[in-house]
Amino acid sequence: MFRYIIPAVYIFLVGLRGANVGVDTPVYYDHYYTFGEWGCSFVEIGFDWLNRFIYHLGYSHAPFFCICATLTVVPVVVAVNDKLSRQEYSIFMLLFCTTTFVSMCNGMRQNMACGILFFILVWYENTSAKLSNRVIIYMLGILIASLFHVSVIFIAPIIFLKYLHLSNKQYVSIYILSFMFLFVKVSSFIPEIQISNRDYSGYVDTNFANQSASSLGFFISTLKNILFLTILVKSRLFEKYALWSNLTFLTLVFLNVGYSVPLIGRINMYFVFFSTVMLAIVFANRNEYKNTNNIIMQLLILIVLVMSVYGYVSTANKLLPYNFYWETPDYSKYLKF
Repeated sequence: MFRYIIPAVYIFLVGLRGANVGVDTPVYYDHYYTFGEWGCSFVEIGFDWLNRFIYHLGYSHAPFFCICATLTVVPVVVAVNDKLSRQEYSIFMLLFCTTTFVSMCNGMRQNMACGILFFILVWYENTSAKLSNRVIIYMLGILIASLFHVSVIFIAPIIFLKYLHLSNKQYVSIYILSFMFLFVKVSSFIPEIQISNRDYSGYVDTNFANQSASSLGFFISTLKNILFLTILVKSRLFEKYALWSNLTFLTLVFLNVGYSVPLIGRINMYFVFFSTVMLAIVFANRNEYKNTNNIIMQLLILIVLVMSVYGYVSTANKLLPYNFYWETPDYSKYLKF
């Protein structure tokens, strides 16, 4: 029963949040009440139709937010429920609930696509169906996910990472090379890669010098990724969990690439759920990995905990103080739309 209680509570915490919890939550509030009547032409059709359907039933935004959270969390829970041990599942849910709350509030559409993609990838990896049937169902799952965020179509080929096997030296070399994107001003060659004003090109040259980025945060997250990759390599997890480990590796690499190519930073959201699973597996089975220095493991756990707490307390994310939607002082204005 505990496997379902925690996800249910998490869904309601996300869905019943007040208008001031999360940077983009006020935008989603306005979107629901503004476009619920006539629809919206600049968001995906699945999200728009769901918005209009709930609105025309006469409900407030709260059921809509809860349904959006459900379409993210439930596919993930169903996918890993019988794949992880009790301890692995407990750690995974702890990490999942503490590391995804920011994106659940500020990236509802893409998170729904992430949840569906996660489910279909795990299903593809574990099913015994014929290859042709697997491919058809996989592509159908991608199309369903694209109803909520169309960018998922562009990463459909990641399923082939299940069959990718590199040497440890190759993994390490690729990760080291990814740091070059911290210094290269890619947007000066390809202006189209910018997202609005979010062009992080020349990250080391510019962003470290002003308040738009934290050098300490960068070094801590980079240290975490290096420790994580060290454990994945030394514990031979790329061999045991080929797809999950390769997607986790993409998360580490794309984080560096994303500093110079912001579009990659957005795409990286699709792989974060898998890196969370691998972290849970590593933490739950830390005593079995004899090739890993215990100090490395303890330091990784400490950094993950600190980063999780910081994600909540950071004023940039606006998650605290948390309040329910009916406690929002100006909530009544939304009911006048």
